[in-house]
Amino acid sequence: SLEQLLSGKTDRQQVKVMKGEVARLRRELKDLTEDLEDAEDRLEGQTAELKAAGDAMAQMTRRAAARESELMDEAAILRRAKDSDRQSTVADMKAKEEAMETLQQEVKAQAAAHEETKAELAAARQEVTRAKLEQERLSSELDVARSRIDQSA
Repeated sequence: SLEQLLSGKTDRQQVKVMKGEVARLRRELKDLTEDLEDAEDRLEGQTAELKAAGDAMAQMTRRAAARESELMDEAAILRRAKDSDRQSTVADMKAKEEAMETLQQEVKAQAAAHEETKAELAAARQEVTRAKLEQERLSSELDVARSRIDQSA
């Protein structure tokens, strides 16, 4: 701990130790800030991917709705057609439903990844806040130590 590092040292040595600790905290703050920016970039990328997947799903839904309308018309015609023709159309519809289900599962997975990145971002922000508070505390202690040095000089 900082108290252990400072105990038994002269005021000048304490100032050097505190300056080193402040420099370390500044580097840590810089690293955390970079991590935060990286997490924000990943979040933006995942948000764009999620939006693209949502747009694709909406487009597939519109296509499916249009196709459903077409299939309803075809169903009226197919009722008069042979049983084998009707079975092939049903197989096509099942394949489309499976494709829609797969797309919905992908969207859910991307949403979960998005939430996970948001949680990482929140944790990184907390760490940056903690580092800033620690830096302020150390800076205050450094000011006190400097004041003692000035008073003793």
